[in-house]
This record gives sequence, C-alpha cells and structure tokens, in this order.
Amino acid sequence: MSYDVSVPFLHPVACATLMGATLVVERLLPQRWMAVLRWVLALAVAALIVGLGVAIGWFPWLGQIRLAAYTAFLLGGFLVAWWMLRSRMDALGARPDDLRSLVLTALIAGIIGARARYVIERWDDLVREHGRDVWWVALDLDRGGAVWYGGAFLAAVAVLIGLYRRRIPLLPAADLMLPATLVGLGIGRIGCFFNGCCFGGPTELPWGIACPRPPHHLVHPTSLYECGAAMALGLALWYGWRWRTRDGQVTAMALVGYGIWRFINEGLRGDHDVYVVWPWFGTLTTSQATSVMIVFGGVMLWAGVAWRRRPLSAMHTRRDGSGSGSQGP
Repeated sequence: MSYDVSVPFLHPVACATLMGATLVVERLLPQRWMAVLRWVLALAVAALIVGLGVAIGWFPWLGQIRLAAYTAFLLGGFLVAWWMLRSRMDALGARPDDLRSLVLTALIAGIIGARARYVIERWDDLVREHGRDVWWVALDLDRGGAVWYGGAFLAAVAVLIGLYRRRIPLLPAADLMLPATLVGLGIGRIGCFFNGCCFGGPTELPWGIACPRPPHHLVHPTSLYECGAAMALGLALWYGWRWRTRDGQVTAMALVGYGIWRFINEGLRGDHDVYVVWPWFGTLTTSQATSVMIVFGGVMLWAGVAWRRRPLSAMHTRRDGSGSGSQGP
C-alpha cells in the first residue's frame, strides 16, 4: 500500500533555496524593524534569489513534491516540540519571535544535515549510479534518503549560534529543548514505519512485521521501538525537569539515555549498508559509532556539571523586563 502521492509544485531545490534564503535574509535585517516587515522583505529577496537561480539554469521553477506520511509525521514532530517549548518560553527568557526563528532554523538545518550525511556516507555508490549528475541527485531532497544524526548535528550547531546571538544561556535552554526534541523524534519515527525504512532484522517474535524488501520475512519494527523509547525518555525528562538541581543535568541524561538506546536499537536493524571499524568495539554502524560519542559526551557533561557544583541558575527574565521568573508548567 502506498502512503504518499506526488503533486505538481515548486521544485524541491527551489523550495529549499526559498526557505533558506528567507531565514538568512531575515536575520541580516535590523532587528528593530517590525517582525512582519522583516519577514515580508526577506521573502521578497529570497524569491528574487530563486528567480535568479532559475534564470541561470541551476534548477527549474516547477517539479513534483511528495506528500508522504513520513513528511507529515516529521513536520508533526516539529510542531509538537514547538508547542511544548512555547509552554515554558518564559523560563528560557525568550520572546515568541526568538522561538519561531530557532525552530525554523532547526527545521531547515535538520533537513539539510540529514540529507548531507546520507549523501556523504553513500557518495561512491551515488557516483557509480548517477555519474556527473550526482550533484543534482544530492540536492534533490525529494528523492528520499536521510540520516537523523546528521540532521540533529547541523540543527544543534544552528540553534547554538542562535542562542548565542540572542544571549540565551546554553545549558538551561538545552535542558528544555532536548526533551521536546526527543518527543518530536518519536513522532517522526512513526513516519519511518509508514515509509518502510529503518526496519529491523529477522525475528520470530509475535509483533514482527513483514519486511518491505524481498523475501518479506518478519522483522523487528525498530522504527516503532524508537518511537516508544524516544517519547518515553523525552516525556520523563520533560516532566522531571523541575526537579533538576543543576543546569545541564537534563541534557546529560538525554544524551546518555538516548545514546545507549540508539546503540542497542541499531543492533536490531536490518537495513544497514555503511559500517565503520572502531577499536574495542569492532564493526559498528555509523549511527552506533555516533551513539558511542554521544554517550561519552553526556558522561563528560554530567561529570563537569557535578564537578563545578554550580547552583541551578534562576529562571531568566525576558529582556524587556517583563518576565515573572516563574518556572512554568
């Protein structure tokens, strides 16, 4: 059964260029201008950039865009994470415009990073298959193919830059953002299930599902495992946030908890085609190798937070002086 449909729309590269250029131009405009004016001007400039790209011949105006269950759940995960963060926005000392920009930045950077890591890991195969057209294939986001860790890394870098520019403290912000991100990830993994990707290895367990590839034997529903684990961890940290004693504790627990879980779940996967060899660990998938680094980073952060013995920071008031100092829900 198909869970997607293609419809005529702007070419995917034109869409990505329009979104990225709008975001960049909006940040370059004077922040004292009204938000509506900044976004309208940014969109107009971005449209001119896209028109120039079409005129030069970099990409066409129109193409086919896939309306897929995967995309719907991915965007749904972002919206839920955004809604969760809005409920504690005052605790971040952030304005509504700040949060919108950060979430949009994370969305665009996440899509680019996820696609980029997929292409980098499979570059030789793509060159053999597509030859000189490989760059167009790499830029065509509508072809599918993404690695979540790649998107998470680039989105994290973009958000860190955004937090620094807005003078929002990093660790308190991360303590709020990571649990919401995990919940959003869990929702997005439902899309992986409908997309037939991220499936597991053979199993005889009663909840095994038919493999989307021949010979269609029963396999672990690893995308649903990931959905349940990510949402459970995210919600536990979200509601346990108020009982933290130091900034960074929630972030460290999120990194260690998710890294360990992802390492285990990757071992149940059956769709891998890229591996690395690590000392002491042997042959790992690239995501397992990344999970090891994430767990190590989480442990080091936990040790650093404990060693500094820095007390929990007070909730930050908004920069216009109107913050109440409440910790939120």
